[in-house]
Amino acid sequence: MATALIVILISVGVAQGLLSAAHLSGYEQHRSQADEIAQQDQERLRGLSVKQLSSLATPQSYSVGLGGTTYTVSSQATIESATGGAPCTTTGSSAAAYYHTVSTATWTDVNGSHSVSEDSLITPPADGTLMVPVVDQTGSAVSGATVTATGQSSGGDVESAATDSNGCVVFTGLNPDTYTVTVAATGWVDENGNNPLSDTASVTGSGTTRPTNNPEVIGLAGTVNAAFSTGAYPNDTSTTATTVTGEAATDLSWYGAGGSQSMTASKSVTSGSTTGSTALTASSLFPFGFSGTPWTYTNNYRLWAGRCLQEEPPTGYNTATVSPGSTSALTVQEPALDVNVYYNGTRIAPGHSKVIFSSGTGTTCTDTWTEGIRAAAATSTNGVLANPGVPFASTATSGSTASASGQTGTLSVCADYTTGGSTRKATTSGVTATNFAAPTVVNVNITSTSTSGLC
Repeated sequence: MATALIVILISVGVAQGLLSAAHLSGYEQHRSQADEIAQQDQERLRGLSVKQLSSLATPQSYSVGLGGTTYTVSSQATIESATGGAPCTTTGSSAAAYYHTVSTATWTDVNGSHSVSEDSLITPPADGTLMVPVVDQTGSAVSGATVTATGQSSGGDVESAATDSNGCVVFTGLNPDTYTVTVAATGWVDENGNNPLSDTASVTGSGTTRPTNNPEVIGLAGTVNAAFSTGAYPNDTSTTATTVTGEAATDLSWYGAGGSQSMTASKSVTSGSTTGSTALTASSLFPFGFSGTPWTYTNNYRLWAGRCLQEEPPTGYNTATVSPGSTSALTVQEPALDVNVYYNGTRIAPGHSKVIFSSGTGTTCTDTWTEGIRAAAATSTNGVLANPGVPFASTATSGSTASASGQTGTLSVCADYTTGGSTRKATTSGVTATNFAAPTVVNVNITSTSTSGLC
């Protein structure tokens, strides 16, 4: 009995040994075939052009059948510096030296999945190379942004790729040319709210070039929904000064800055109507930040009613906070006008009224607001304008009543009146509107000898 048991145990051990040897022999055969396939893929990669190698920054796969086994081959080529690191970083000026190619053959058997890799370095020819680093407002790398380089000469090269984990794209094998470089990512904008942003780069026949802006900076855009109001304006039924909401603006303008970054110029959105809109939206706003742990974005934008830079209010008014991807609401304050209209010395309700802003200094700009007339305008003690809010206008170049832009402008208020089949109009010019706490009183005097016509 004991002898039989010993024989059985020996037989089982021998069988297990034979099976293990068979499995090992099968694995070694598969591994040898996988290594051969990986080496063959390396030979294939050496025959590719630099543009074809550049397209392999993201691994590409294909299948190979050998000896009844299917192998999946993954091919990748990444550019490295002479020291073996990433040549394109968001800072510094390193150059591309090699393509590091990696070929991996993978197969599956009863023991699971296995792989074999081969790699090598390929020296690209001495031709044009363009590196484009992309970062956000904090200086952190932005991966997945689409970078396109387009030669400006007739039939010029066109290359496009997504930024890698280092926030970079490297184009090699470019012909010497001046290239337009664009960077696009859904929901991301540059400092002026552009998507895509556009830049240029001059690529020579050898060496490494970067665009004019190095690195390119984009941020996840924010939005501000604006309404409008005036402060401390009494209504027709009370002498108590109250805030008047539901005011309107023909345009909404904004300017953003933070840290060392800022917009190059203010931007505007229009209501499309001279009577204005009670709600307008500032969108595609770059999140200007202030360094710290964490980064802050408080009051990095100023918004105002109107389309002229001279209408920007003093510092401290109408500020908004735009953080990455944020949506916020802001009530934009407007100064108010208490407009009284007279015909031959008698107070009347005009047929029409317009408020026209004209710049005094800076780039020439005008802004016309067509005003509605109060139903009780003839008897109102608080002016004829249904919406008394108007754009900021100041002749001061410094101080608390000066525009934050440092530029000046004034308002002209026109009113017309029809009586006896004749329409006459008059204008009061040189009006400033700097008070956000109380209305500015303006009188318009029309006479029977005033200029004919409508405002």
